[in-house]
Amino acid sequence: MSDIVTQIKEQIDITQIALSTAEGRVELDTRLNAALAEIQDEHLRTVAYEMLKSWRRSLFNDENPPHVYHSSAKVQQMLNTIVPSPEEIVTWIKAADGRTYDDFAQEITKRMLERVAAVAH
Repeated sequence: MSDIVTQIKEQIDITQIALSTAEGRVELDTRLNAALAEIQDEHLRTVAYEMLKSWRRSLFNDENPPHVYHSSAKVQQMLNTIVPSPEEIVTWIKAADGRTYDDFAQEITKRMLERVAAVAH
Protein backbone atom coordinates (compact mmCIF):
# COMPACT_ATOMS: atom_id res chain seq x y z
CA MET A 1 0.00 0.00 0.00
CA SER A 2 2.73 2.46 0.89
CA ASP A 3 4.27 1.75 -2.53
CA ILE A 4 1.08 2.95 -4.21
CA VAL A 5 0.96 6.07 -2.06
CA THR A 6 4.66 6.79 -2.66
CA GLN A 7 4.14 6.39 -6.39
CA ILE A 8 1.18 8.80 -6.33
CA LYS A 9 3.20 11.37 -4.38
CA GLU A 10 6.04 11.13 -6.89
CA GLN A 11 3.64 11.48 -9.83
CA ILE A 12 2.12 14.62 -8.37
CA ASP A 13 5.48 16.37 -7.76
CA ILE A 14 4.42 19.15 -5.41
CA THR A 15 7.48 21.21 -6.33
CA GLN A 16 5.67 22.01 -9.58
CA ILE A 17 2.49 23.22 -7.82
CA ALA A 18 2.08 26.65 -6.20
CA LEU A 19 0.65 25.32 -2.93
CA SER A 20 0.51 28.80 -1.43
CA THR A 21 -2.31 29.72 -3.82
CA ALA A 22 -5.92 28.58 -3.98
CA GLU A 23 -5.33 27.49 -7.57
CA GLY A 24 -2.38 25.39 -6.47
CA ARG A 25 -4.42 23.66 -3.78
CA VAL A 26 -7.14 22.94 -6.35
CA GLU A 27 -4.49 21.53 -8.69
CA LEU A 28 -3.16 19.30 -5.91
CA ASP A 29 -6.65 18.03 -5.07
CA THR A 30 -7.43 17.43 -8.74
CA ARG A 31 -4.27 15.39 -9.19
CA LEU A 32 -4.90 13.43 -5.98
CA ASN A 33 -8.46 12.63 -7.00
CA ALA A 34 -7.35 11.54 -10.48
CA ALA A 35 -4.68 9.26 -9.02
CA LEU A 36 -7.13 7.74 -6.54
CA ALA A 37 -9.68 7.16 -9.29
CA GLU A 38 -7.18 4.89 -11.05
CA ILE A 39 -7.10 2.46 -8.10
CA GLN A 40 -9.61 -0.26 -8.95
CA ASP A 41 -9.81 -2.03 -5.59
CA GLU A 42 -12.19 -0.08 -3.35
CA HIS A 43 -10.47 -1.08 -0.10
CA LEU A 44 -7.03 -0.08 -1.42
CA ARG A 45 -8.46 3.19 -2.72
CA THR A 46 -9.95 3.96 0.71
CA VAL A 47 -6.70 3.21 2.53
CA ALA A 48 -4.69 5.23 0.00
CA TYR A 49 -7.18 8.10 0.36
CA GLU A 50 -6.67 8.18 4.14
CA MET A 51 -2.89 8.07 3.79
CA LEU A 52 -2.87 10.80 1.15
CA LYS A 53 -5.31 12.90 3.17
CA SER A 54 -2.88 12.82 6.07
CA TRP A 55 0.02 13.70 3.75
CA ARG A 56 -1.96 16.56 2.19
CA ARG A 57 -2.79 17.93 5.63
CA SER A 58 0.92 17.81 6.58
CA LEU A 59 1.74 19.95 3.54
CA PHE A 60 -0.19 22.84 5.06
CA ASN A 61 1.07 22.78 8.63
CA ASP A 62 4.29 23.94 10.28
CA GLU A 63 6.35 21.17 8.69
CA ASN A 64 6.51 23.20 5.49
CA PRO A 65 9.59 25.04 4.36
CA PRO A 66 9.21 28.76 5.08
CA HIS A 67 9.84 29.81 1.47
CA VAL A 68 6.71 28.02 0.25
CA TYR A 69 4.09 29.66 2.47
CA HIS A 70 3.42 33.10 3.85
CA SER A 71 4.32 33.49 7.49
CA SER A 72 1.41 33.90 9.86
CA ALA A 73 2.53 37.50 10.51
CA LYS A 74 2.42 38.23 6.77
CA VAL A 75 -1.03 36.65 6.47
CA GLN A 76 -2.28 38.65 9.47
CA GLN A 77 -0.91 41.86 7.94
CA MET A 78 -2.67 41.06 4.65
CA LEU A 79 -5.94 40.36 6.44
CA ASN A 80 -5.68 43.57 8.44
CA THR A 81 -5.30 45.46 5.17
CA ILE A 82 -8.07 43.68 3.29
CA VAL A 83 -10.77 43.10 5.91
CA PRO A 84 -12.58 46.27 6.98
CA SER A 85 -12.88 47.08 10.67
CA PRO A 86 -16.35 47.13 12.26
CA GLU A 87 -16.13 50.92 12.38
CA GLU A 88 -15.46 51.07 8.63
CA ILE A 89 -18.41 48.81 7.94
CA VAL A 90 -20.71 51.05 10.00
CA THR A 91 -19.42 54.09 8.08
CA TRP A 92 -20.05 52.33 4.77
CA ILE A 93 -23.58 51.39 5.82
CA LYS A 94 -24.36 54.95 6.92
CA ALA A 95 -23.00 56.30 3.63
CA ALA A 96 -25.27 53.87 1.76
CA ASP A 97 -28.47 55.19 3.34
CA GLY A 98 -31.10 55.59 0.63
CA ARG A 99 -29.17 53.57 -1.96
CA THR A 100 -30.36 50.30 -3.42
CA TYR A 101 -28.91 47.04 -2.21
CA ASP A 102 -27.26 46.45 -5.60
CA ASP A 103 -25.57 49.87 -5.51
CA PHE A 104 -24.36 49.21 -1.98
CA ALA A 105 -23.09 45.72 -2.91
CA GLN A 106 -21.22 47.13 -5.92
CA GLU A 107 -19.60 49.81 -3.78
CA ILE A 108 -18.50 47.31 -1.13
CA THR A 109 -17.18 44.95 -3.82
CA LYS A 110 -15.22 47.80 -5.40
CA ARG A 111 -13.69 48.79 -2.06
CA MET A 112 -12.74 45.21 -1.22
CA LEU A 113 -11.17 44.64 -4.65
CA GLU A 114 -9.15 47.84 -4.22
CA ARG A 115 -7.86 46.52 -0.90
CA VAL A 116 -6.95 43.14 -2.40
CA ALA A 117 -5.18 44.87 -5.30
CA ALA A 118 -3.21 47.01 -2.84
CA VAL A 119 -2.03 43.91 -0.97
CA ALA A 120 -1.19 42.06 -4.17
CA HIS A 121 1.32 44.73 -5.23
